[in-house]
Amino acid sequence: MAGLLVGLIGLAFPEVLGVGYGVTENALLVKISLSMLIMIGVAKIAATAVSIGWGFSGGVFSPSLVIGALIGGAYGIIVTGLLPEYSSGPAAYTIVGMGAMAAAVLGAPISTTLIIFEMTGDYALTLGVMVAVVIASEITQQFYARSFFSRLLQNRGIDLKGGFETEIMHTIRLGSILARDSELVTLDVGLPELRAMLQNSKTGEIYVVRDNGAFYGTLTLADLSDAAFDKAIDDLLRAGDVARMQVQVLCEDDDLEAALSLLAESGEDRIAVVDDLEAMIFKGAVTHAEVMAAYNKALLKSRHEEHGE
Repeated sequence: MAGLLVGLIGLAFPEVLGVGYGVTENALLVKISLSMLIMIGVAKIAATAVSIGWGFSGGVFSPSLVIGALIGGAYGIIVTGLLPEYSSGPAAYTIVGMGAMAAAVLGAPISTTLIIFEMTGDYALTLGVMVAVVIASEITQQFYARSFFSRLLQNRGIDLKGGFETEIMHTIRLGSILARDSELVTLDVGLPELRAMLQNSKTGEIYVVRDNGAFYGTLTLADLSDAAFDKAIDDLLRAGDVARMQVQVLCEDDDLEAALSLLAESGEDRIAVVDDLEAMIFKGAVTHAEVMAAYNKALLKSRHEEHGE
C-alpha cells in the first residue's frame, strides 16, 4: 500500500522521487513556477510522510532541504510580487526556507546556520536564516518535540531532555533512601511533652500521625507560636490542635527529581514521605542533603561501571 501511494505520487510529480538535488537547484534558480512549487512541496511532504510512517528507507535530511526550498521559494515569489522593493529575491527566501526546515527537523539550529553561512558567505542572508531558524525551532519544540530524532527516542522511552544525570535521578526511588528515625507523636500528646521533644530534637521537627500511622501534620517550635511558652493553656491543646496540616508530602515511589523539585518549591529542608496519597501511612522523611548524597553515590557508581572499574 505504501509503495503504491508513493508510486502514484511519483507518477503525478516525478520531482518528489530521489534525493531531490535537481528540484532544489531549480527552486534556487527560480526555474519553477509558484503553483508548481506549492504542488510539488505538498506532494513531497505526503511522499515523505508515507515513506517514514510505513518503514521505507530514505531518511529525513534531504527531504527537509527539498521541502524547505520549495516552501521558501514559493514564499519568496509571493512576497517579491507584493513588496518588490523590500524583497531580497525568491532565491534568498529559498535558502532561508531550507535552513529553517532542516534546523527544525534535525534539531541543529547552530550547525544549520553555520552551514548556510559557509555556503553563501553572505552576512545579511545568514542573519535572515538565523531569525527563521530560531522561529522554526521554537515552533517545533512547542508543538512537536526538540527534533524528529528526539521524538523517535521518546517513542522508545528514551528522554534526552535532562540528559544522563536526569536519567539517573529517575531510577532512584525515595523508599530506598528514607530516614526512618523521624520523631513521631500522636494527636493526643500534650503541650508539655511537645515542648520537651522539640527542645531536644535533633532536627527541630516532629511529625504528628493518627493512631493507624497515617500522616496528619508536622510540628516545630515556630508552629506552636504563642502556645510554645504559654503554660496556662497546657491542658487545653494537644498535638492535633497545633500541628501544621497543610504540608506537601512525597510518596515512596517518587524519584529523586520529584523530591528535589518539591524541596525547592516548598522551601523546606525536610519533607515527609508516605506510602501513597490515599492511605497516607507515614514512612519517613527525606532532606535535601540526603537526596543529593544518593544522587552523587549513584553517579559515581555509574561512572565506575562505565570505565569498567
